[in-house]
Amino acid sequence: MKLTKFLPNLLNDLKYQINQILIINTLKNFKEEILDTLIFPLNNNCKINNEDQIKNILENSVKDTLNKLTLLNILNEKKYADSYLVLKEIIDTKIENIFLILGFLYQNNLLSQVISNYKSKNINLRAYSIDLIDNIVSNDIKRVFLQLLDDISIEKRLVHFLKIL
Repeated sequence: MKLTKFLPNLLNDLKYQINQILIINTLKNFKEEILDTLIFPLNNNCKINNEDQIKNILENSVKDTLNKLTLLNILNEKKYADSYLVLKEIIDTKIENIFLILGFLYQNNLLSQVISNYKSKNINLRAYSIDLIDNIVSNDIKRVFLQLLDDISIEKRLVHFLKIL
C-alpha cells in the first residue's frame, strides 16, 4: 500500500480513537459526579442553605456543562454519531442536575414539575419550565445558569458565560 493512501486513513483512525478516549474519560468523570450528586443530599450532616454556597456549586456545574458543550460543538455529529449522542445525553443530565442543586433552596415539588416540563418535547412546556425558573429563582442565581436552558446556539451560550463567569 502506498504511503499517500495509508497516512490519511491512519490519521482518520487516530482522530476517531482520540474522540472515543475523550468520551470515555468524560463518562468516567460523569459517573463519579453522579455518585457525588446522589450521595451528597443524603448526608444528614450536610446542611446547604446559603445562597452563596448554592451559587458557587451552580457556577462549577455550569462551567463543567459548558466544557462539555464546547466538546459537543467540535464533535462531528455525522461522523461520530454515537459519541455525539452520548455526550448530548451527559449534557442533558448535567442540566437536570442543576435543577436538583436548586432543590437545596427551593421547593422540590415545584422543581420536579420544572424538570418534567423541561424534558418534554413540547416546546410550550419547555418554555413554561424556563418561565417558572425565571419567576422563582433569585436574579443572582438565575444569571448563572438561565441562559444554559434557552434554545440558542452553543456559541451564543459560551459568549454569554464568558461575560459573567
